[in-house]
Order: sequence, then C-alpha cells, then structure tokens
Amino acid sequence: MPHTTTNPVIVYDDAGRVTDANPAAARLVGVPLETLRRMHVRDFNHPDELAASEARMRTMRVGDEVHFKQWFRCCDRRYMRVAVTGIRRGTGGYRAEYVPLSEPVELPDRLPGDLRSA
Repeated sequence: MPHTTTNPVIVYDDAGRVTDANPAAARLVGVPLETLRRMHVRDFNHPDELAASEARMRTMRVGDEVHFKQWFRCCDRRYMRVAVTGIRRGTGGYRAEYVPLSEPVELPDRLPGDLRSA
C-alpha cells in the first residue's frame, strides 16, 4: 500500500501496470479504487508524452527519484497538469506521487510545442 498522503499516489510494476493506489488517486482518475488497480500507465499519459514516461520508468535505478511535470488523463478523459515525484522501488516497480497544478482541460490528440512537457 502507498504510504499515507493526501496527494494521489499510484504504484506501478515494471511493465507499467498499476499494482496499488490510494483513494486520492482514485478520485483524481474518477474511477473506483479497484478499477484503478487494473489500469496501466498508458491510461494516464497523453500520447505525445507516453514514450518519455515509459523510458523514464525503464531507465531508473533502484532508489532513483525524479521530479517532472506532465499532462495526466483524469476525470471525464480530460487532462490535468501535474507535478510528479517518482521513485524506483527496491521491491520492483515505480511509485509516483501526483500534485495537481491545473484544472482538467480538453487537449488535442497532438500537443503543440508550447503544451509539451520538458
């Protein structure tokens, strides 16, 4: 179980499947907690940011911590800008804590340069 926090936390296995999450994450995504626990990292990334997200997870070593911003698909399939703190877990997989930075918005299928994450 993710440790207690008020921020949304999702734990992924090495293949990107959700293995655990807290209730705040379920509220952010807009699905029941048990449904969230059957989802995949692909379900939360904008297509233009997915490759970078998956590469980040693959290349992190145990104990590495990263901080970045990205678009996160949430309620009603809209996107919210979030700050992410991610860490590679010693037991395998990846733990990500999300801090919402914006209200949910509609995004195009292709992000213009000024909306892409760095």
